[in-house]
Amino acid sequence: MVSKLTVSLRLLSLLAIVNAAHNLSAAEMRTARIKSTPLIGHTGIVYSGNFSPDSRLIVTASWDYTARIWDTATGTLVHTLAGHTDWVSSVNFSTDGRLIVTASDDQTARIWNTATGTLVHIIAGHTAFVNSANFSPDGRFIVTASDDRTACVWDTATGTLVHTLAGHTGAIRSAHFSTDGRFIVTASDDHTACVWDTATGTLVRTLAGHTDTVRSANFSPDGRLIVTASDDHIARVWNTATGTLVRTIAGHTGTVWSANFSTDGRVIITASFDRTARVWDTATGTLLHTLAGHTDWVNSANSSPDGRLIVTASFDRTARIWDTATGTLVHTLTGHTDTVRSANFSSDGRLIVTASDDQTVRIWRDTHVQQQEKALALVLASAQHPRLGAYSPAGSLDRLTTQLIASFGLADSFSK
Repeated sequence: MVSKLTVSLRLLSLLAIVNAAHNLSAAEMRTARIKSTPLIGHTGIVYSGNFSPDSRLIVTASWDYTARIWDTATGTLVHTLAGHTDWVSSVNFSTDGRLIVTASDDQTARIWNTATGTLVHIIAGHTAFVNSANFSPDGRFIVTASDDRTACVWDTATGTLVHTLAGHTGAIRSAHFSTDGRFIVTASDDHTACVWDTATGTLVRTLAGHTDTVRSANFSPDGRLIVTASDDHIARVWNTATGTLVRTIAGHTGTVWSANFSTDGRVIITASFDRTARVWDTATGTLLHTLAGHTDWVNSANSSPDGRLIVTASFDRTARIWDTATGTLVHTLTGHTDTVRSANFSSDGRLIVTASDDQTVRIWRDTHVQQQEKALALVLASAQHPRLGAYSPAGSLDRLTTQLIASFGLADSFSK
């Protein structure tokens, strides 16, 4: 028989093992097995895929005129959002996950109920393709970007037009809210990005300096900076409050398709048609890493929620995972048979969803995660076992400890 103190200490040891598995280094991740689950059902190119805020669902946008909701755990189709009459090019969840907004080449956006898959509102008023639709952080508004040279702000609850953001002289590729919802930034074919006041719809700043189409414009997490990406091979960083150019990020030799801040704002990640993604220091604009290895255009590059990893998507039919700190390749995700259009992390960083021209979506899981979930269940079950409260035999805990160490391949670590 052993004391309750001994039992408690051993349970803490088991939890430490689980924690060690949760915090795998990039080097350890290279030895992990990544498995994918294909989501099959679309009959056209799948342009994007995004997780719900709680990661339990995935929503996809396709050129088959539909968006679809899938169960992350099982990969089963939950709802088909049908009604658009042309390609669906953008789809996003609201911050609370209760609503979804789609944007389509049929000149409309639509709001859907996530739980039921039913149509809530048709957002009509644009006179050309709607390229993107995004919710404000508080969910009260939606901003749409269109080839008709306008962006529009809509009331989510009613689907009615609140403001028309007019001033661009070319198609608007994207429109996003700042993290506090006070401002909107738009990116346009007219070589500029513009900052707008959400409350009034007035133009606040014009960010001029690019010499070709601005493909994307995004706020930093604190909203103080904006990064733009352009066909002129350049990304630029701007001061939101003044509209002044802070720095020019040069080095790519092809279109910079996207530029995004990491979740902590410390680095900027660019994706380019020069077949690379690059990591830059936000404060100085210095190139930190060139993520080289793709054999065709890179059209997407996104940071994990904790900032430790980056996932890229490419026309070479692969997605790749990279270590942010070192720029080294961690994994190549193979399985798609055509262009990978997008790749995104789940909110907890444990899953990746990719969307492809092969008409499928894939969910990628690190098998270490599945092992650690099973291990945690074992630990919790052991902790609640009635015999543990009344002096469990030490041997049972020893066997569980050995099982967990073997399961995670941590024998070397725990033998040192």
